[in-house]
Amino acid sequence: MDIFSVIGWIVLGLVALFGVGLLLTRSHDGGVRWMMHVAGWAMLLTSGVVAFLPFSNLFVLLALPLSLLLPTALMSGRAAVCMPNLRKLEAESQRTGVPVANLVQEDLRRRGFVPAEPEDEEPGGAA
Repeated sequence: MDIFSVIGWIVLGLVALFGVGLLLTRSHDGGVRWMMHVAGWAMLLTSGVVAFLPFSNLFVLLALPLSLLLPTALMSGRAAVCMPNLRKLEAESQRTGVPVANLVQEDLRRRGFVPAEPEDEEPGGAA
């Protein structure tokens, strides 16, 4: 075993540990947590694939920038899909005078992303 092979296995193990560390992220922000988990899974998957392929384990170093850019690319794709709808809601807000935030909340509620606000009920359920 030559020195580059040993260094390759060490780097591969460090990248895999970094991926596990990203998976253990417990941010209060769901978006940050999702992005860290996507990057962690990408690093673990890349580490596993590179470990079994017949070329140098140092190729796992490509996983670092690509895994960290993957969630950003996915979120930018999602934002590109949402922008036309947001522009439509903004135009409707200018036309009707209803605040954009209210229109967005109603649109999200209509699509099932935000639970409907409970009706005003009397305490104890009495009619």
